[in-house]
Amino acid sequence: MKKQVFGMVLALAASVSPQMVNATEISHSIAKNVYNSVNLNSSNNASIQERMDHLNIPEKTQKELFVKMKQGKILDADKPHRFNVTVESNEIKQVIYPDGSVEEFGAVPTESSPTKTTLPTLRKVYTVKDSSLIVDSKNDVRLKSVQSLDELVSTGKIEVKGDGSSSTKIKEQCSTRWCTIDRKVYRWGTLTSGSFFVRYITMSGSEDMIESIWDPAVSARAGTATQKAFTISKKKEDSSSWARAYLRWDNVLTGGAGSYTNLLRFFVGNDTFSVTYSND
Repeated sequence: MKKQVFGMVLALAASVSPQMVNATEISHSIAKNVYNSVNLNSSNNASIQERMDHLNIPEKTQKELFVKMKQGKILDADKPHRFNVTVESNEIKQVIYPDGSVEEFGAVPTESSPTKTTLPTLRKVYTVKDSSLIVDSKNDVRLKSVQSLDELVSTGKIEVKGDGSSSTKIKEQCSTRWCTIDRKVYRWGTLTSGSFFVRYITMSGSEDMIESIWDPAVSARAGTATQKAFTISKKKEDSSSWARAYLRWDNVLTGGAGSYTNLLRFFVGNDTFSVTYSND
């Protein structure tokens, strides 16, 4: 297998075990891959609350977040931030922001996956303690250097709980040389999200590859989300870098809160995978 090479990324954390997803699951869409939010109403409130429940946001905090939204304010988890994210193989990770809103990142196996896997069990939660890591517009994100998550933990700007240990090893039922696996790659915020499906092949003693990607989905419940690019940028691993695919989309926030571009990437190589997310 070949060694992965790509730009600076950093880890974020999780606290909940995901459910298996069906490969036909996608977000509701509008023509030309532009996804529009609606004002807070009974239907949209229910959708937002469902996401909050999935992210394990406490009921008291949910009420406070709804008050903030009714005041026309954007939640911290859905603003640009001054760090990037990476999720290593078989992890689900979360970050909790000062206002209690949450982001989650992962790549969970689908029910249709040719090779069956057990669900991830790694658990780690990062809590942002320094609000200066959250910004209101993409112009504020463009720094000369971006610190890693571990560097931010060491400065006290972010706290981490849980050791990330796994009580159940991931078991993949493969042929003698290769595995074919489907996963849903995603980034969920409290109000905004992006995801896609990927089928990849790991080859023992040879180069791993991405076979296909499908069903890109972006959404926003407070502004708009517009898909900009969705592609396999490198199909096969080689000696210099892993195979990779990505989804890029723009968010325009309500109330004049600015706009930013999201980049969600999937890498496979060395018989494993990783996911990275960044915004600017």
